[in-house]
Amino acid sequence: MKNKKLGRGLDPLVTVFIIIVIAVLLTYIMPAGQFADAVDEAGNKIIDMDTFEFVDRAPVSFLSIPQLIANAFSKAIGMIVLIAAGAGAIEVIRKTGAIDAIIGLTLEKTGGNGKKALWIVSLIFTLLSCATIPHVFIPFTPMCVALALALGYDDFTGTAMILLATVVGANGAPIAPGTAAAQGLLGLPAYSGFGYRFTIMLIFHVVTTFYLIRYAERVKKDASLSVVEMNEERRKMLENFKVADYPKLNKRHIAVMIAMVLCFAAIVYGGYVHSWGNYDIAAAFGVMGVICGLIGSMNANSISKFFVNGVKGLTSTYMIIGMATAVTSIFSKGNIINSIIYYLCKGFGRWPVLLAPVGIMFAVAIINLFVPSLNGKIPLVLPILGPVCKVLGIHQQLLIITYTFGDSFTNFILPYNSGLVGFLEAGQVKFGSWFKFFKGLLALWFLLGAIILMVLQLVGIGPF
Repeated sequence: MKNKKLGRGLDPLVTVFIIIVIAVLLTYIMPAGQFADAVDEAGNKIIDMDTFEFVDRAPVSFLSIPQLIANAFSKAIGMIVLIAAGAGAIEVIRKTGAIDAIIGLTLEKTGGNGKKALWIVSLIFTLLSCATIPHVFIPFTPMCVALALALGYDDFTGTAMILLATVVGANGAPIAPGTAAAQGLLGLPAYSGFGYRFTIMLIFHVVTTFYLIRYAERVKKDASLSVVEMNEERRKMLENFKVADYPKLNKRHIAVMIAMVLCFAAIVYGGYVHSWGNYDIAAAFGVMGVICGLIGSMNANSISKFFVNGVKGLTSTYMIIGMATAVTSIFSKGNIINSIIYYLCKGFGRWPVLLAPVGIMFAVAIINLFVPSLNGKIPLVLPILGPVCKVLGIHQQLLIITYTFGDSFTNFILPYNSGLVGFLEAGQVKFGSWFKFFKGLLALWFLLGAIILMVLQLVGIGPF
């Protein structure tokens, strides 16, 4: 039986296309600007606020939208290949029965206790995501959905479980490659301040998991409170998952899972130590699928068949990612990114020192609406915010945490963020349904983030 996408709102492809049209319209409305090229004493390229000047608008033609979308796919191909390889590998592993056996074991060990299972699974993915890019985990979404259904929760809970866990890991980013890049730009030792960021990650994990469990338990008691619609077909699917017969965990299943963990550890290590990119990680996923398939007693034809089936299962996800990438290209081509940054950063000197980090967090969050990329914002924003923070008495280490908050929080309200739409598509969740659930948590995150920043400013975080 085919699962239908349920929930109100436009199809994600239509939503992203509307966003693309709005982005083009903004290039006609907003003033264009640029910074002169400049370097510091160490030869690093920086942005000098004093060199900002307005330039003639460079509006993007509406007729060029098809070409921009096509070009965007070439820029997004690395991410698409990575997700496709991950989806294929996970499908091979799923067909060995190992994942279903792990779900059964989780149910057995928790006695069907949904709360305990949610705590365990969320913590695992939070710890994994603190060291690597979140969209690596998109292929795991169906597994989490299956677990949620088996525990008697709605399928939305499964998608939210893994999606929230990955952003919680990003909130602290103790050993994420982007953290090292940002610290190097500000003259800090790579991965310094690990203790601060790891503690922050655990705080957000506890708060976020409580929020998710509260929703899941309420929906378990009253299905009408779910943020996704449930027709008769969906209800029958739920019942089938609840009574599913999960295989007993055997030695072969354990061997498959050990191989998967080792391969995944190699991916994290490669990203952390050798700066692996999308293609490197995709290759590792391919190796993972082959090794786990062989351990699971599959022949070459079976491994190939299941791998391709896994890749095909996320076709719509690849379409969304490619189109979403066009939005940032439009902002850049229209020369409006620098104008936005200039106006946002100009007034920081008026903020009280205790509240200044909070103001910077919100500024980065707003910039993130236009440049939803951690690495893309680092050379644009930090060379400006670094000197400002020094003048205001805000340590550069605190700026790293502030920047991370601003970058990660609003990623999950952007219908054109490729990582978000990838998770939602994999879990068959409409953006409107997600936003209905997430808006309260977003407000809570900003409040918690503001409190943490003010406390760290008071106690004088730093130097390392």
